[in-house]
Amino acid sequence: NSPYTLWSRAQLYGGALHPRYGQTTLVDDFKQLGYTVAHLSGQDDSFGRSIELLGLDRVDYLYDARQDRARRTSRSTSAGSLQISWKLLLERVDEYLDGYDGDRPLFLYVNLVDTHFPYTHDELDDLLGVAPLSRYDISLANAEAVRAAYDNTAANVDVAIQRIVERFREAVAGDDHAILV
Repeated sequence: NSPYTLWSRAQLYGGALHPRYGQTTLVDDFKQLGYTVAHLSGQDDSFGRSIELLGLDRVDYLYDARQDRARRTSRSTSAGSLQISWKLLLERVDEYLDGYDGDRPLFLYVNLVDTHFPYTHDELDDLLGVAPLSRYDISLANAEAVRAAYDNTAANVDVAIQRIVERFREAVAGDDHAILV
């Protein structure tokens, strides 16, 4: 409902169009039902007080881009700009799932951010035969090249989702689970 990532995630987690800090969230719902709750994010989730807004201070496992600041794909380490690639995030998901014991059901949230500005970085694979795009070439006059770069990034995210889903299914076993993308 909101084009702003912070608020759209808060709407999703809190189930309200007008989220508020300290609200009850999916974290609380799943924990109350006996789930292990893991949140892994390719961005800095301290931005905009996301931790408080989403209830991330109550998860069983929290990972975000701050923990791999040295391997960022963004130029900046500021909270609003810090990003890591889907490949690094997949490594962290794999590490988490390797240690998941399966004693309780799992609510796993993974936030892939590669399709955020500038829509490209060195860790993306050229899946669509698209030349890398400089951030300075992102303009209305270059709309087709920007769209092609974005499409290639989205194709990379599709690969990431496929791998995460495969890994999740392997870790939780059985068919009794739901996956939302």
